[in-house]
Amino acid sequence: PSWHNTTSKFVWHTLNAKLPVIEGSQASGDTFSLRDLSANEHFAEVEFFLEGDLIHANHIPQTGEYFSKGFMDLIFVREINGTKRYAILDWKSDRMDNDDYAKPESLKDKVDCEYAVQRVLYAYCLIQWLKQFYDLSEEAIFEHHFGGIYYAFVRGTTCNTAYGIYAQT
Repeated sequence: PSWHNTTSKFVWHTLNAKLPVIEGSQASGDTFSLRDLSANEHFAEVEFFLEGDLIHANHIPQTGEYFSKGFMDLIFVREINGTKRYAILDWKSDRMDNDDYAKPESLKDKVDCEYAVQRVLYAYCLIQWLKQFYDLSEEAIFEHHFGGIYYAFVRGTTCNTAYGIYAQT
């Protein structure tokens, strides 16, 4: 009970933060808020598996039935200029200096240092999933349907700002 108000504040600020719109490898300069997504535009706790055959193909030793499995916190889809863009959002509760949540370079350093492998893994899994629906190369899926990876550092998000939000193209 002592965390109800704090948790509610984190959620409210995160839902109302400004996220940059990403189209493939470019940020467009526009923004949106998570509160703008409808119920049928997002999927929470999406499970993924990287199978052993895939790993053998890349000459990495297999250590079990799956090389890797896990959950992506949120996948969402938005239509931008007539094209569906799929993005990943990962919730982070990391403690940082309060000023660092407002500094894009501090957020980038945190993600690059602690979540670089996760970022690559998630993007790869999303693109492989999208290959089921689009008869395109991985590169074309990335450019035409990838909407970025977002990290929401919920302790530092602030409504109507990009504080606490890191977006990776």
